[in-house]
Amino acid sequence: MDSTDRALLNAIQNCFPIALHPYQSLGEAVGTTETDAYQRIQCLRQEGIIRRLGGVFDSRRLGYYSTLCTSKVPEAKIPILAKLLEKIPGVTHNYIRNHEYNVWFTLIARSQALAESILQNIREVSGVADVFSLPATRLFKINVNFDLTDEDTLEEGGDIFADTDLRVVQRSKDVSPYDLTNEDIALIQVLQGNLPDSPTPFTVLAETLQWQVEEVISCANRLLEVEVIRRFGAVLRHQKAGFVANAMGVWQVDPELAAEVGETMARFKEVSHCYQRPTLPDWPYNLFTMVHGRTMEDCEDVMKRISVTTGVKTYSMLFSTAELKKSSMQYFLEDETTKKGDIRLSFEDEKSRQAFAVAQRVIPGGVNSPVRAFKSVGRDPVFIDRGEGAHIWDIDGNRYLDFVGSWGPLIVGHAHPDVVAVIKRVAERGTSYGAPTEVETVLAEEVLKAYPSMDMIRMVNSGTEATMSALRLARGATGRSKIVKFEGCYHGHSDQLLIKAGSGALTFGVPTSPGVTEQTASSTISARFNDLEGLKEIFQREGEEIACVILEPVAGNMGVVLPDEGFLQGVRQLTKEYGTLLIFDEVMTGFRVSYGGAQGFFGIDPDLTCLGKVIGGGLPVGAYGGKRCFMEQISPSGPIYQAGTLSGNPLAMNAGLATLKLLQQPGTYEALANKTIRLAEGLKQLAQEAGLPIWVNSIGAMFSAFFTDESVRDYASACTSDVERFAKYFRGMLEHGIYLAPSQFEAVFLSTAHSDADIDYTLEQARTVLKTL
Repeated sequence: MDSTDRALLNAIQNCFPIALHPYQSLGEAVGTTETDAYQRIQCLRQEGIIRRLGGVFDSRRLGYYSTLCTSKVPEAKIPILAKLLEKIPGVTHNYIRNHEYNVWFTLIARSQALAESILQNIREVSGVADVFSLPATRLFKINVNFDLTDEDTLEEGGDIFADTDLRVVQRSKDVSPYDLTNEDIALIQVLQGNLPDSPTPFTVLAETLQWQVEEVISCANRLLEVEVIRRFGAVLRHQKAGFVANAMGVWQVDPELAAEVGETMARFKEVSHCYQRPTLPDWPYNLFTMVHGRTMEDCEDVMKRISVTTGVKTYSMLFSTAELKKSSMQYFLEDETTKKGDIRLSFEDEKSRQAFAVAQRVIPGGVNSPVRAFKSVGRDPVFIDRGEGAHIWDIDGNRYLDFVGSWGPLIVGHAHPDVVAVIKRVAERGTSYGAPTEVETVLAEEVLKAYPSMDMIRMVNSGTEATMSALRLARGATGRSKIVKFEGCYHGHSDQLLIKAGSGALTFGVPTSPGVTEQTASSTISARFNDLEGLKEIFQREGEEIACVILEPVAGNMGVVLPDEGFLQGVRQLTKEYGTLLIFDEVMTGFRVSYGGAQGFFGIDPDLTCLGKVIGGGLPVGAYGGKRCFMEQISPSGPIYQAGTLSGNPLAMNAGLATLKLLQQPGTYEALANKTIRLAEGLKQLAQEAGLPIWVNSIGAMFSAFFTDESVRDYASACTSDVERFAKYFRGMLEHGIYLAPSQFEAVFLSTAHSDADIDYTLEQARTVLKTL
């Protein structure tokens, strides 16, 4: 943002002009043109700095009742309560704060009685008995206005008592319900949304209402004048605006002095909200102030100055550690649920079902990758709307703890701020050039540092491209035609590798894929994973014709299957004896089993390595690399051809670099492994307590739980799993807010975004579901 952006944001937070040409007025106010002002504000909206542009209403003037609620919630139950509050339209804000009273949310309802009914329902459905209501008994101030014109807004000195207008320091304001007409209500219903993206937004609203634009402007200004509309302007995402700290200061004040002290606190320019509220037996604080700062230290400084000025010594600061919900109240749009206060923690997927039906008309099977269709788990897929951290939300509003992570790439979680920031920055400069960029070399160097078996690396666009290219290189370098792969291992969908493949093929019960010709299949030899003696027999019979052996050093696509002790070493020795290249497909295990992948974990150096997933930070990517003597045979330095229009595109390269930087932080892989072990072993124990057969294979940040009595060490033993039981388990976990891969033969992936509380919650839900199997 430049100074003009900041000036515009300052101007529109409290006073967006309700006029025929609002951007003309704004442009004049900040010294720019109408067009420039409009375009700048649209950019700020698109970047998410402006959360919403529209009316902010006084619920009391609309005849509504509002209250602040809090509870001491065990960490394992926070996701349950959060999911329930997500479904309640009257809950507009929900935060976790660093206090024993850790959950705080606002509730707005048509009456106090309805609010109490909703709260009682929340207690019963969530299992959190002590949810307390702390309604404001006196309002001193509401004035959310971030000063963005100065980088150091919370400076020392100056006029600390900047807010003296009675519209801000609200002592004598009329708060009785305003006598609204039907026309007023119709206008409120559109003004409480996001202002249309148009240079003349009120003209668009007039067309929606079938009014004259002059009527819209006149009525809106009247509602503003009588303070039904508290302010008409921009609601900012304070974190993106630079105010990353959010502190609720709570103060213990003599009730007889509360009015005087509250007014003094409200006049501090850094205080956006100031209320008097009831106390609880173990909550002595009766005055509340809200402060946003660029740092926690800024907030602490404000609280200290308030304490010195008022003489109030007993106070506490509750910082926001997580924002679980922040939305605008939709007045006069209640459904039967909100009218009666009868909220249910139910699983609904009607929108996903409708989306799937539409998708099936234009996309084969309704999905762009077969396993996403959920066929093996006996239900339709849910359609995802967004992700953040360890969670995803579907288009029906269901919130899930995600253990798929886009099938492995998202090892730092969804939408990690560092990764998103670099993608945005790079995208503004161009998304692809079809020409070399320096960042390709930088990422290549970072990967080679982590994988000493490789001297050179070539970027491609997917794991399938990587393995397909590595096979071509192996055949070209050795002059041989045959390859060996292992049953149940999946290396992408190229013809030569879809022979007794795992993953999607296993899911659909097709171990040999139709469409692969007999001639192609004849050059692929399928071996049994963990059967070194069987592999030796293959080499004794056909070793001189085998160009390469390709395998997942830890199989992940028949479920996680670990190599027996000595197996990988034996394969490495055997391939050396016959002059055969060893290819490790580490698309799944690379940077996940350890920073140096499975080869670093087990101490095995393959000739070629295939990577993907993590190295793109969640964007499409693949890579293959190896010894210089092999890689220099790739075009243009050698005769073996391979190319890709989008290979090494700057978005994926930069996202990958940002991800690797995060993974390099000390203790990352130890923490991931510990969380994975705790979840895997916890599930095993719960299944055993429920009397269910189970086998768990776990390594690094991935594991699989198989519903079988047998030890799972190859394709055949993986197939002994009870897939019907898994399907029922999957459906139950989904409805309890846990998103797993929709196949018994896939991995559970953990990320750095998963917390200990997430593990606790998952195990708590699993306990319930496993008892039903």
